[in-house]
Amino acid sequence: MTGQFGGGRFDRIRKLGEGGMGSVWLAWDRKLERKVAIKQLRTDLLTPQGKPLITPARVLREARAISRLQHPNIVQILDLIEAPGEPLLIMEYVAGEPLSELIERRPALTELQAAEIGLAVLDALTAAHAQQVLHRDVKPGNILIKRATVHRETLSQRVRLIDFGNAAIEDYRVTTKSILVGSLWYMAPERFNGQTGAPSDLWSLGVTLYQAVERRLPFPGEQMQQVIHALINEEPAPLTPGRLLAPVITGLLVKDPDRRLEAAQARDMLVEIIETERARRRPRPVRPEGGGEPRSTPHPQGTAPGPQRPAPPREPAPSQPESPRGFAAIVAHSPQEAVALLREQGPRTAAQRLDRLAAGSDEAVTVVLGVGEEFAGAMLAHARPETAAAVLGRIPGEQAARLLAAVPPGATAPILAAFPTGDPATAHLMRALPARAAARILNDLPWQRVGELLKPLSPARRAEILSGMSPRRAAAVLDRLPADAQRAAALIQRIPADRVGAILDRMDARRVARILLVHPDRAARLLKLMGTAERGQVLDHMD
Repeated sequence: MTGQFGGGRFDRIRKLGEGGMGSVWLAWDRKLERKVAIKQLRTDLLTPQGKPLITPARVLREARAISRLQHPNIVQILDLIEAPGEPLLIMEYVAGEPLSELIERRPALTELQAAEIGLAVLDALTAAHAQQVLHRDVKPGNILIKRATVHRETLSQRVRLIDFGNAAIEDYRVTTKSILVGSLWYMAPERFNGQTGAPSDLWSLGVTLYQAVERRLPFPGEQMQQVIHALINEEPAPLTPGRLLAPVITGLLVKDPDRRLEAAQARDMLVEIIETERARRRPRPVRPEGGGEPRSTPHPQGTAPGPQRPAPPREPAPSQPESPRGFAAIVAHSPQEAVALLREQGPRTAAQRLDRLAAGSDEAVTVVLGVGEEFAGAMLAHARPETAAAVLGRIPGEQAARLLAAVPPGATAPILAAFPTGDPATAHLMRALPARAAARILNDLPWQRVGELLKPLSPARRAEILSGMSPRRAAAVLDRLPADAQRAAALIQRIPADRVGAILDRMDARRVARILLVHPDRAARLLKLMGTAERGQVLDHMD
């Protein structure tokens, strides 16, 4: 079907998909001279109270929030057209196929592939949640696998979470009589009680991972009431025994959102699965019979190795610095022109160029410092975390901290996690980051990594950062680190009174009891800051 959108700005090419909230079209943007994907939102939908389900004011407000999401695994919103009776979300067009089609295809996805896809979607959701944006419709049909266009591009780099359109829909209580926002089979149980939040998106990711490895749904059914009853009251259908992803999936499909697996915990588990599987699949060198040094391949059949004579020692040739090649050569010889080229291409494409430069090279540093802090922040968000960490590690602490602070929320944690443990540059960066920014980033990291990053800092600096973190995340760290109760007590004493009570409430009661007994004269003051029930549990462990 041909036609035009937006007053003639867009030439419609073909329909890409259709859902309950609108249609998505491939179109040609005459203004930007590029292909785009356009979501045409329906305006005729009403809530059970007879109010418009999609209001222009809410669409505009939410679209602005979504357009600020800068993450390599999120399809970007380029524009919003406020056409009368026809709001249009203009998105980048990504050539690829949805995960739903890959699931149906033979051979089935491996668990390693499912874990890599799940990790990319989880990182995208973490970035969105950091900006207080919920997706509300995570499912295989909204996960796009881009065609490989860059040499050695990993599967995780090719994943795109699409269709944040439901995030622009007016909030209301979801009941069996209302129009359901999102796809029923992927909805979290709490949404039927009017609750929604980041855990609801994580539940939907759990259903998606289940379907990716099992090729079936955990809560099947054709009738709406049957599916809703199963989602609220029944356990998911058992996974095939021996599934590597079972702990992640079962943790994400806990019905109580407060007990559901958190994003940081799920990320740790997925990373461990991916690294273990990659190591297991890595080819091993062939070791000859009787011992000896391993060799990469056996001798051809019918031949035998001849006697091995030790080669005479040779003087090592003096190493010569390798001349930069490709785009690196342009940067080395014409840095200003190279920087201008990258700025013209935009942050996402510039990040791909940055990823191809040698990690932490002079050329990479020149590019990042030359494009300006705001552009550099967006570019580093789209680059591989290892690339961004290598560059920032070469830049003085205060300047590196400003660049990291310019990276959109959600993309900073993977970058900081990629910094080498114990490296002086890492410690310099942690000292230079504003405490509030450091706390925001560490909220999205596992407690082990938080402990490693806090270790080289002074006790006062550690307490300042921990007090700025969410109470639950700070408690997860203090439950384990420092292991010595006296050092932990000294650290807790430095946390402001208006923050320490909420943190102690979420810590293990036995651990709190041991810490408070280090200074019995101060224990009563801290106990008064705790909740009544939590205080009682701590007192029970002091007897």
